[in-house]
Amino acid sequence: LTPTQAQVLALLLSRETALRLSVIADGLAVTLPTASDAVKALVAKGLVSKTSAPEDRRAVAIALTEAGREAAR
Repeated sequence: LTPTQAQVLALLLSRETALRLSVIADGLAVTLPTASDAVKALVAKGLVSKTSAPEDRRAVAIALTEAGREAAR
């Protein structure tokens, strides 16, 4: 994992809920493209999943998978 990917996992673990990409970027103080690249790599590794945000179906919510929870600990 890259440092940014590890930070994404830690942030998601600490919040215990799915987060929008903009919230992840703000929480890590990185740009949206940086957060997007990290999330894309984590999805490919099976550590996070992307679903429609319940409050806005156009938005995407990122959540930890079980494997992601284990990796974040």
